[in-house]
Amino acid sequence: MSTSTAPLRLPRVLYPDNTDVARALLSHYLTTFTGRGFESVGHPWNDPAHANKVTTADIVALSCLAVPVGGDAVMRLLVEDAGRVSALLADAPPPETNLWEVDEKAILDPEEALQSLWQLLRDIPGMGPTSASKLMARKRPRLVPIYDSVVAQALGMRSARGHWEMMHTLLLSEIDGETVHEHLSRLSEGVAGAELVTPLRAFDIVTWYAHSSAPGQVKRRQEAFEQAGLDDPVAAERAITAG
Repeated sequence: MSTSTAPLRLPRVLYPDNTDVARALLSHYLTTFTGRGFESVGHPWNDPAHANKVTTADIVALSCLAVPVGGDAVMRLLVEDAGRVSALLADAPPPETNLWEVDEKAILDPEEALQSLWQLLRDIPGMGPTSASKLMARKRPRLVPIYDSVVAQALGMRSARGHWEMMHTLLLSEIDGETVHEHLSRLSEGVAGAELVTPLRAFDIVTWYAHSSAPGQVKRRQEAFEQAGLDDPVAAERAITAG
């Protein structure tokens, strides 16, 4: 498929003609990496009893994504700023809200709860854009996308500024007759362990796995393709980075 038919910033691995490759990576991630516990450790992200407060389980969930949270930040999140964090979560769109369903004001206006929460988290020493985005994604995984250096590179971004807006636009874009968010929703269908994986999280997992240059990742991807029964694992590796 020509790249001209796809949304400008959609990573190649998420094109419809790479669906088998993307599913192979998603499936392998959910059986291999500790990130498989991000949605469920302690309590599932969609447990209504914990929707509007940061819990110790949420802090542990960040460790599943290799994000350490220092003691000072823990005290701020669970004690000193806990009331303010809970109030902002209560004012934010509820957990079942999808990013593509809200208008941009809800995610971009500095007076709105999401931006206020983002700023509060970023003001906590040790909470950079990656830590803040992952904590917010644990609380609102249908609404807040995860940001890290690998995703940033795949999207052509130099910083977290504009990330939510870009993802909002991308999810509403169409490719081969369906929206990107519809395509992402289908990726998780039938994948073991993906019951709590949202479209945004599927985007994060597949993009990260496809673009990560960490030691051993090429070998792990080959294992993923072989376990999925893809005919040509080497071609699959080339396909995810093809221009």
